Amino acid sequence: MSADGGRLASDTGGGRFCVPGFSHSFPADARPTDQSYLVFKDLSATLVAQLAKLGAALKSGLPAFNKLLADRGLAPEEASDEKR
Repeated sequence: MSADGGRLASDTGGGRFCVPGFSHSFPADARPTDQSYLVFKDLSATLVAQLAKLGAALKSGLPAFNKLLADRGLAPEEASDEKR
């Protein structure tokens, strides 16, 4: 069961999952809807833009942040392109 009380595909058996707030389940092996592709494309573009902003903020603000850490005797942080 998921954190919000919805059932996951592995909970229901038979390759189906339940969506909280809906009275029916959907086949887990069904093709995503056209709308889901559009939402995914929109969210992906938003994520790319936000990651670019984060990268710029880390490059411009990290030296000042590291100075604050050094003033307190703490180890500096490093920006990384590593994906987690």
